[in-house]
Amino acid sequence: MTDIGKNSESSEKMVLRTVYLPPELDEKLRVSAFRAKVSKGDVIRNAIALALKADAPLEARGKPTMAKATKKRVNDSKTKQVGAKAKSKS
Repeated sequence: MTDIGKNSESSEKMVLRTVYLPPELDEKLRVSAFRAKVSKGDVIRNAIALALKADAPLEARGKPTMAKATKKRVNDSKTKQVGAKAKSKS
């Protein structure tokens, strides 16, 4: 890992953001932070900084954005609910 936790940002003002992580990603985050002996917040901030330095946006790299992935899950969920209601009425 690069410089995680080396330059503590505790003296700077921070903005609180809440994110939802799949359990598998949260476990990887926990392990990474433990191995680097830093906080999970430090790992997250470092990962965001590295991702924002990348040349191409996520979609250009063939990876769906979280917004699109979430929208797909919501739509899939609604489709399943509608299908279940239709089956229960017949």
